[in-house]
Amino acid sequence: GQWAGLMALRMANADLIPYALTQYATDLKGHFARAVEKIKAYDGDFKGFEQVNQVVPELEQSALELSREIEALLMKEELSKARAQRINRELIALEKSFIDDKGMYFGSWYKSLYASTDPFSGYASWIL
Repeated sequence: GQWAGLMALRMANADLIPYALTQYATDLKGHFARAVEKIKAYDGDFKGFEQVNQVVPELEQSALELSREIEALLMKEELSKARAQRINRELIALEKSFIDDKGMYFGSWYKSLYASTDPFSGYASWIL
């Protein structure tokens, strides 16, 4: 309960939504690496996810650049309310981009493709 309260206060008091934007690429790399390991246990010739391997470094670089720009903007303390609202709308749109209207095959109420409960692991939360 305390953790949730602290997170809510942090988000409510922030000028911009405090997402860890570089975490998306970090999560992608880690989870796809584990998936490749598991698939190779069944098919030793599996080469991996070529398209993912090509775009994750680009995502990582973009997220790093955006994080730096946001940090610099906040340090200047020249962020107008209107600009902060526009940036926050874009950050929310980023999160919403992971929503699948159909939901997961094991339950339509699980709509996030980024983080969802996994019924095969005791309903623990899983990324991607």
